[in-house]
Amino acid sequence: MSEIKAKTLSERQQRQSLSGPKKGSTRTVRTVLAKPYVGFWPLADLQSEEELLKELELLLPAARKVVSVDDRKLLRGMQGKKMKESRDRLTQEIWERNPGSRELRSHLALGVNDVSRGLEENNLASILISNEADPPILTKHLVILAAARNVPHLVLQNLKASTKKCLDFSTLAIGFKKSVADKDNHFYPVHLKTVSVFKIIAKSSTVDSSSVKCHKVKETNLTETEKSTQARSPYEIYLTRSSKKYRTFIPGKGIQKESNDAWSPYISLSSNSESAPMLTVPKEILGSSTVADTCSFLQKVRESNQLNLQTSKEVIANGQYLSPGPNVGEIEVEVTNAEESVSQVKSIKRYFTNLAPLKVKRIQGNPMKQSKKQKKKV
Repeated sequence: MSEIKAKTLSERQQRQSLSGPKKGSTRTVRTVLAKPYVGFWPLADLQSEEELLKELELLLPAARKVVSVDDRKLLRGMQGKKMKESRDRLTQEIWERNPGSRELRSHLALGVNDVSRGLEENNLASILISNEADPPILTKHLVILAAARNVPHLVLQNLKASTKKCLDFSTLAIGFKKSVADKDNHFYPVHLKTVSVFKIIAKSSTVDSSSVKCHKVKETNLTETEKSTQARSPYEIYLTRSSKKYRTFIPGKGIQKESNDAWSPYISLSSNSESAPMLTVPKEILGSSTVADTCSFLQKVRESNQLNLQTSKEVIANGQYLSPGPNVGEIEVEVTNAEESVSQVKSIKRYFTNLAPLKVKRIQGNPMKQSKKQKKKV
């Protein structure tokens, strides 16, 4: 009688079984570039904020939509489509009672959504943002959008309380449309004060005049002294790549500072300085204002490299000596082999003293995110 063998599961069946070894979920991690721009939060000082809020409390009540207790009673008990129709009809009646308020309200953008829409359409002349947003990300994008559109903007600490007092509702942002720039406009004093305070804050927080020069805001009716000290937004100091041959970003600050001392990346191969021409290269270079300037500097270094190598070959062929220069001493070493001379020559140095690397950060998806369950086929 043959022995009965116990049934065993195959490897595939073991993997599919509950007791089989299970492969852990792989966590995907992405490496992305961090924000390339400097953080800029134009928070007004206490004195400027008090003056601005005082102007607002004088001018905003004229744009208030007056809703009486009887008007609110009309909407009680209504729901759905009927309530929406009644509310629209009531709003129309309220504006007909106060035509001046409706006209003044047309010069304002109230709320984060309305201000964001106005910035995207480039319809705003200035913005006031509240510093009381919770979380702050609700209003953080307004500062970036305003800087991209070159719109003066300020952050106030007590804006919500002032709007609640004047308009019967609180708001995190108020935008003044371009029609406010007219001197005869009702809100012109607030707009003028906002622009003047923003210029002071921007001057104190922008990068110095040696930073990278990019597209500047064109302003009219400025004197020569104002043009020389014109403030620039910190979001305007970044370069874009003009061609695929160059780097996308050139980090660091601005202009080249030339030193008085002559410098060469190689030791002189001749006792006579005129026989081996040396290229004067600036020792302190904090970046480049344009891509072309950086390329020109690198081209000069390459030309210096080629000149020194050609000179070294000629000197070695004539059997001359390798001299470290008159300031080092009178030590001379005879060179007998061309390979030894090439190894003794110092490697080239690029004096970029303040080139910061690009900031990158690693982000990971939410491991607790629930995936959609696939429906079983019946």
